[in-house]
Amino acid sequence: MKPTLVLIHGFGGAGVTMYPIFRSLLEHFRLILIDQIGFGGSSRIREMPASCFESVEAMDLYYIGWIQRWVEQMDADDELPTKFFLHGHSYGGYISSLYACANPHRISALFLNSPAGPEGVPEDYNIYKLRIKTNYQEPNHPKEIDYWNSKWDNLETPLVIGRKFPIFL
Repeated sequence: MKPTLVLIHGFGGAGVTMYPIFRSLLEHFRLILIDQIGFGGSSRIREMPASCFESVEAMDLYYIGWIQRWVEQMDADDELPTKFFLHGHSYGGYISSLYACANPHRISALFLNSPAGPEGVPEDYNIYKLRIKTNYQEPNHPKEIDYWNSKWDNLETPLVIGRKFPIFL
């Protein structure tokens, strides 16, 4: 029997984005693809605990818990061997590494493809200086400065923020 390889895609992706490598991997592995919660064909997040937004560590624990529950369900359904190979791409690599560190007894080998994850926010972080630049010059109109300083919500997507652009931009 072939060993099992679990693949976790990156942020905003889906398991099917790894389709181009399936054929070569299937020669050596039984593949299981996870669509991260809220992405691809997975369940949508109806309500995320507010504590997830308090720190990077809290969000990490949320994702590790989600993967752990998935593994437990796969175990209950007898779909996952005791040890398996784990691959993660981008944010999936970050999540895979967190899971592997927390559960080394379950992992035969960990494969990371361009892993990327969040960092803590420094106390002197100023979203205005980092996010709002036009031709490397900061806006000088008081209304524009007030807008960006008061309207930014770090939980909104760029699309939502773009829809809020005032007329003066």
